[in-house]
Amino acid sequence: MLTFEVVAVNIRLVRKWATRVELTTDPLCVAFPPDHGFEELDENGAICHAEPFCFDDPPDDLAA
Repeated sequence: MLTFEVVAVNIRLVRKWATRVELTTDPLCVAFPPDHGFEELDENGAICHAEPFCFDDPPDDLAA
């Protein structure tokens, strides 16, 4: 596991260096896209805007 962590840190450092020296011709040197966390998607791939914590607790129909 430590090896994987070291590899991940090295990749991050190389990407930051490549951005700093404006070397973005290699696809591996392109910066990571911003991480916005987890978003629930519907069947069409659009973001679901559900109300937070809308749980049916306890569920009415256990067989469903």
